[in-house]
Amino acid sequence: MKRVSAGLFPVLLAGLLISCGGGYKLAGKVENPAFEPIAGARVVLHYSGKRDSLVAQSDATGNFELQKIKERQVQIRITAEHYLPFLGTVEFTNPVLSRTFRLPYRQTRILGRVIDAQSGEPISNVRISIPDRHLNAFSDVDGRFVLTGPTLEAGYYQLQFTANGYRTEFKVAEVEEARDKNLGDVALTRLASRARARDRVEEEQAYRVKTEDTETTQNLSGYGTDPLVQRFLEENETFTLIQFRRLFSAAQLTPQQVQENLNIYIQRKLIEPIDANTFRSLVYQRRFSKPAKDKQAP
Repeated sequence: MKRVSAGLFPVLLAGLLISCGGGYKLAGKVENPAFEPIAGARVVLHYSGKRDSLVAQSDATGNFELQKIKERQVQIRITAEHYLPFLGTVEFTNPVLSRTFRLPYRQTRILGRVIDAQSGEPISNVRISIPDRHLNAFSDVDGRFVLTGPTLEAGYYQLQFTANGYRTEFKVAEVEEARDKNLGDVALTRLASRARARDRVEEEQAYRVKTEDTETTQNLSGYGTDPLVQRFLEENETFTLIQFRRLFSAAQLTPQQVQENLNIYIQRKLIEPIDANTFRSLVYQRRFSKPAKDKQAP
């Protein structure tokens, strides 16, 4: 009688189990890159060239079992929310196989759609960027965009939306690791026509502010006020520190530099603090209180 090699014994035993209807057994575990269990992962096992499949789901500890597997070599696919799918081959050399499957994180994404504020129509070729992360994307013909990259991690980000013929828009988004952040519709406002823009400039040049100390009037540009800040102060009676910081996002100023600018406007009596985070525009106040003063004249 011939002796059976020790290396062939598991294979022969597995074949005997298959012939008896027992089949192979896969005892698996699904983990993330931090070696933490992934619960609720869907595990699908496919036989070669057949539609038959076995399905299991990982429990709270990441473990799952598939039994009565008919073939020695099978395809396996594992999917889980917030993770990239795993697709591979499992080959049995023993009746029972224990194996750990590790799924990589899916990259964080910021999604949305850019539309015209007036018409509601989608805007294509809008540049969406996070300058400090060197990330850029462009909206498609439907106005949709996907912003992602290896530098996009969990945290708060300020997104900048720029397009020809539209005002630059800024949005703050909080993203979580391996999760999509959907901003929904982001509306951009069209810039005024050249004629309207010229009229606007003339109005701004003609607009003068009466100082509290003297009757001398000075144009706001005499203060060295940035046009964007000047328009903001004219149109907003009160505002927060965060809103003021957004005015300087394109210049990528540090929080300290923004605070220095704010202090300058306060010293020049263009801004008045209400509390630590809220401010009042004296430009707005003077602009709309001036007609009332004229009516009081005898």
